[in-house]
Amino acid sequence: MPLFVGNGRAPYKLFWELRYQEYEAIEGCLAGPNGNGNYNCGGGTGHRGITGYEWKTHSSGGEIPPSAVANLPAARMADINNDGTPDAYWDTNLTLQRMDDAGSISNPQYQRSWNWGGIIYWAVREGQGQIGWPGQ
Repeated sequence: MPLFVGNGRAPYKLFWELRYQEYEAIEGCLAGPNGNGNYNCGGGTGHRGITGYEWKTHSSGGEIPPSAVANLPAARMADINNDGTPDAYWDTNLTLQRMDDAGSISNPQYQRSWNWGGIIYWAVREGQGQIGWPGQ
């Protein structure tokens, strides 16, 4: 039984997101002049001021390119668009999943997976060979 031993890898990108809430003042138009006697809203009948407080959601995020990671080994940098600049990371810890004849991995009769820490072992029990080209 022939056995293939090799390595597999798949590129991936890394993103971050931070979501948080802050208790913030709500400004609105209040009737009458402000403390200096000025009107600045309501068609000259009111002034802007704090009408209440509420929790407001904020978020920030983005992509973390390989160039932003200090001391990242070159073997972990993937250039997926072949422009000479690494724009993704290599994942070498792959899991192989068995699929049925329809290409599905969700069929309970075929649900199997294997992971050997990035090394792929593939044995071939049966095979077919052909001498010449089809139609000859």
